[in-house]
Amino acid sequence: MRNLRRSSRAGAVLLVGALALVLSLPAGGNAAPTQPSQARDTEPVATSLRIVTFNTAAGVGPAKAMADLRTVLAQEPDVVALQEMSSWKKRKRVIDQVICGENGVDRGAEVPTTCAYAGWVPIPAVQGGLPILWRKDKFQLMGHDWVLAAPETYVGARGAGPSTMHAKYVVRVRLKDLATGRNIWILNTHFVPTVQKSSGGRNANKRRIALYSKHMTSLASMVAGLRTKGLVFVTGDFNVNYRKDKVARDPVFPLRRARCCGAHADLRLGR
Repeated sequence: MRNLRRSSRAGAVLLVGALALVLSLPAGGNAAPTQPSQARDTEPVATSLRIVTFNTAAGVGPAKAMADLRTVLAQEPDVVALQEMSSWKKRKRVIDQVICGENGVDRGAEVPTTCAYAGWVPIPAVQGGLPILWRKDKFQLMGHDWVLAAPETYVGARGAGPSTMHAKYVVRVRLKDLATGRNIWILNTHFVPTVQKSSGGRNANKRRIALYSKHMTSLASMVAGLRTKGLVFVTGDFNVNYRKDKVARDPVFPLRRARCCGAHADLRLGR
């Protein structure tokens, strides 16, 4: 899984990185089949899973954001979690131009065969409601929601973003992998910026750190609660330099917290 940010100096979107994961079910039938055909029938079913997080950048207009998203989708990732999509104009284009059916739920209507991706965009369009897309030929939507992780919080003017941060949410979808039957949970979220000093540990912005910690605690609790219900993947913009996090290993930041709660995560998530 990799978070992709649009370069400020180049029009093209960065190439998609992916996490390959083998999903398998326990073998069924006899423990010691005697015929080759029986052996094939009882082998575990396995598929690869490629997940991408893509940050469109808040300042990019709807047309450019859609062009960049189409570049990502052309590489056929299995799941795409979007970041910095607070603009309703951007979300509306994703719903109208990319997602099959009516915002992920076709309500019985015929879905165009040329449509490759289903998805869900939280409505109303609050700041923390981040879209998630998935290939409709590989997954069936089993459920979706969005959960408040931290309330609207005053953090002060020192740092990126507004002085009062909007409420932080975790957007969740539960997908059924059609090949294996496994439940797959995608949790997508976006953390408060300007929390890390150059050495990799937390900086002196105590209000921001407190908000970050509250958000991370909520996320870790959600992951812990879902671990017995399927595979859990966390995507998002954590606003932490993962290389420096690997060195400092601050307990507030993702490297330590993600490992504590058993999520499948690749922490190459940009500032």
